[in-house]
Amino acid sequence: NGNDYYLDAGIIVNLGKDGELSAVGCDPSEDDVNFEYVNNIKPVSLSKQNVYVNDTIYSIENGLLTKYSFTDNKCKLNKEEITINSDAFADEYGSKLIYDLKTDGQYLYFIIKPSMDYMSAVSKDSLFKIGKMSFDGKKVDWYDDVVASSYTINDGYIYYFNNGYTSDGDSYSFNFEKSGLYKMKIDGSGKELMYNDFETESDTKNQLYFYDLKDMKVYVDYLYFANYSSKGENKVCRIKKDGSNLETVSKNSAYSLSLDTENNKLYYIGRSDNTGLAKRKCYEISLDTFNETELFEISINEPDIYYYNNY
Repeated sequence: NGNDYYLDAGIIVNLGKDGELSAVGCDPSEDDVNFEYVNNIKPVSLSKQNVYVNDTIYSIENGLLTKYSFTDNKCKLNKEEITINSDAFADEYGSKLIYDLKTDGQYLYFIIKPSMDYMSAVSKDSLFKIGKMSFDGKKVDWYDDVVASSYTINDGYIYYFNNGYTSDGDSYSFNFEKSGLYKMKIDGSGKELMYNDFETESDTKNQLYFYDLKDMKVYVDYLYFANYSSKGENKVCRIKKDGSNLETVSKNSAYSLSLDTENNKLYYIGRSDNTGLAKRKCYEISLDTFNETELFEISINEPDIYYYNNY
């Protein structure tokens, strides 16, 4: 609607032309009668699982899909709660374990990832599956022969990391012979292995909850990610989309990364040690020269980073 917005600790905020900040939200519900809100607008707090498409935000948390549509009022959203087709999931816990929500503009995509809260009860066959869902939540399809702990979508392809997870009824194991970075067309065809010379994870808890390639992003001819393995030291790496020329880009371990495509730069939040004790810092890398510059310290433990319009 011609306005700038950003997230502040999950709250949607409108950034006015004069720098004035205003919380963005919806009409209060009947449950909010004991509260007073500025301009009678209740601020919206989003989960980390959200995407923006066609002037609409889709957010999911604990199996509830919510649609927020922008209006002519720069501070007001229309809210619609959408029921997800529960019959498409193996059990009642599946929709509560939707992570890494993404979109290609046609569907919502996600991964079913394990949670300590539900691990004992959830169907082991449903974990690390990529699904795609219609925007109304009624149609859910699965890439049944794909195992993925992280992924990204770009230009008609899905790039994903197979962590080696294998289910067998109520039990599971890890087969690292199948582990690696793969790509396939968005319709599930043309699946091919791109690279598999990653150091495997030996800790069983890390295998289940943390063994992936963080913050996968495609830019020009390369796929960028934080290499989880101790061999990669969690540093930012990149590999050509044909699976060749794996390179380490950053000097330090990374929690998250973002790209400035206009100025050909990469920003990441990282630390300079392997113990987790060093302070988190923001770094800038020129993708023309690979020169790296430390920008500032961050007090948040494992923050996400997003680059937008010189900020």
